Amino acid sequence: MAEVFKAKLPGVAGFEKILVIKRILPHLARNERFVKMFVNEAQIAAQLLHHNIVQVSELGQTQSGELFIAMEYVPGIDLRGILRNAARRLIRIPVWFTVHTISQVCGGLAHAHELTDNEGKNTMVIHRDVTPSNVFISKNGDVKLADFGIAKAVGKFSETRVGQLKGKISYMPPEQLHGESLDPRADVFSAGVVLWECLTQRRLFGGRPDFETMLAICEGEREPPSKHNPKIPRELDEITLQALEPDRANRTNSARELQEQLLQVLPLIRPALLPGDIRHVVNVLTGETEPDPEYGADLPNESGIRRASSTSSTPHEPVGLTPSGAPSLAPSITPVSRRSNSSDVSTPPAIQPRAPLTPGQKPQPAAEGSVSHAPLIDDIDFAKLKDESENSIVGNYNGPFPFFLSSNNQQINGPLAYDEMLHASDPRKSQTQSVSCDKKSWVPIEEFAKAAGLDFLTPNSRSLPNVVMVSRLGDRSLVYLLSRLALANVSGRLLLMRTSPNAPTTRREIDIVNGAPTFVYTDKMSMQTPALLVRRDIISEPLVPEIIHTILKEKNHLAKVVQQKIGVDVGRHRAVLMRDRFIELFEWKKGRVAFSEGMAPRESKPFANSLLTLLFDGIHRTWSREKLTSHLRVLLEKRWSPSNNLFEVLERMELTDGQIHAAQKIIDGRPVSQTVKKSPADSMVVLIMLYLLVEMDLLIERR
Repeated sequence: MAEVFKAKLPGVAGFEKILVIKRILPHLARNERFVKMFVNEAQIAAQLLHHNIVQVSELGQTQSGELFIAMEYVPGIDLRGILRNAARRLIRIPVWFTVHTISQVCGGLAHAHELTDNEGKNTMVIHRDVTPSNVFISKNGDVKLADFGIAKAVGKFSETRVGQLKGKISYMPPEQLHGESLDPRADVFSAGVVLWECLTQRRLFGGRPDFETMLAICEGEREPPSKHNPKIPRELDEITLQALEPDRANRTNSARELQEQLLQVLPLIRPALLPGDIRHVVNVLTGETEPDPEYGADLPNESGIRRASSTSSTPHEPVGLTPSGAPSLAPSITPVSRRSNSSDVSTPPAIQPRAPLTPGQKPQPAAEGSVSHAPLIDDIDFAKLKDESENSIVGNYNGPFPFFLSSNNQQINGPLAYDEMLHASDPRKSQTQSVSCDKKSWVPIEEFAKAAGLDFLTPNSRSLPNVVMVSRLGDRSLVYLLSRLALANVSGRLLLMRTSPNAPTTRREIDIVNGAPTFVYTDKMSMQTPALLVRRDIISEPLVPEIIHTILKEKNHLAKVVQQKIGVDVGRHRAVLMRDRFIELFEWKKGRVAFSEGMAPRESKPFANSLLTLLFDGIHRTWSREKLTSHLRVLLEKRWSPSNNLFEVLERMELTDGQIHAAQKIIDGRPVSQTVKKSPADSMVVLIMLYLLVEMDLLIERR
């Protein structure tokens, strides 16, 4: 939202001081929301006076009315640059350097979290964007936390809109993704992610589509850093994993506590740490100087490590901070040996092995090897599944409608029956590339899936480019989430995912245009278009294999083949089929939900006027009377009044007269249980309407 300049502040008698000027971009200068965020940053940062925080000296305005912030200039590099340079030069960042850096970051965070106003009340500034790109290390070795642009001071300044995500998703704690109120432990989590990534020089949650990142943050396992760098001591594993606890009740309590833990473990790794140590590592990682083994680090491939010198390097030889065979722990420091030849430097004893962890204790034992990312929630081991899944079917079908599959490794499976073909080509278990009806003419799996109405064969890209809402079913009901999207007239894609042990992730997607659904994607086999046509008695089940076989043989489309064979216009039934897919979602009680704003719909024509018009039918077809009664037991004894917008929403729901009459009975001042007993014939409608109105926050309890 801003551009940054290096500036010079002149003064009398030749006085000069280098500063940074941050100016809001011209095209955003008239946007009230961005201006408010910009001013918010200056107001918060100006209160934070700490040596580990970039200092703000002025919020000013040019003669033309442009807002700017004048702040401290930090000559050096950010952690993101250090990680990139280390990867480019094949250098492993010293463990002690990471521990020292993050401990300093925690010092700045602790100052912000413990900030008080003039009356001594805790202001508690939460940064909310602790990432490698916001941590600067100067050439002198000073560590500075920057960019409080989206920070929030409790009780003051701007508040984030409900459901809106600010910051970088891969560094957000679970509670921020769930839209819960934040406390300082949110910054502790983010600092823990940065700590893990600097120790391992790998991404922890990032490098994948947004929703998979959210799943990994909320549900994924955290590997101990020592799995990727066995030189890391167990104490540091425990500190890192505690900071990364998904449940903040189990997480490190504060940035101050995390700083103290890191400072306690630092002497075990680097017994004596001087400013020159930091400067040397920064200079090496910025390419300004050659490595010196005295500063202690090691390369991922120690067999290629050499003694660094300014004359013996070759273009492809890895450059390290430690020579081959040198210990990763720093040598003991004495005035004589500080700048002497490395052969004069004495080496302290290595950290002694500690007792094994007790059962249930974290972390897992360190292991050799390299893994590029923490495991994804729905990763599939295709090699393992090859022998265990339906994809290993060779096929011996000898009927009139055979199918053949070609995989990535050019293996051809077949002949297969229709059902066998569906199971064997499931992309969650196979790597099918093309389909054939005669093993001569092949159709790419994507084209076949689209033509045959078998969406699950080609799952759409899992990337959600503009996530503005995430939630968890159970915390919020599907009715609540759908009603909020409908009432806001949003356009985009709603994604629902559910994981279960020993099974692939289940996925549903709803394309929405101005609050109305236009398309529902499902990976459930029984919800594919041919199966739904059978369920609706539009076509007979025995006819399906012939229709799908004809689609392949004639390179045709499902609608045209059905029209030719039985004279039925499938297009006339599209809305009913989409509603069937939509209603099935109400059976979900658990799962993760995300909404990506502005994604182009796969179909532009809505199959319902609004998401609101489908809610009653969704509950009616998936909830029994017994289940509703049990769920609403306490609410049935209460008396209800309407909210201000109740009747406006009821109108948009396009209810029948009986459903509207049931809503009016709920707000007539009597306990709903009396209404249910008095009119048993209408009780189911009353129960459904009570559930919907409560979940949509359209009722107010009478006192």
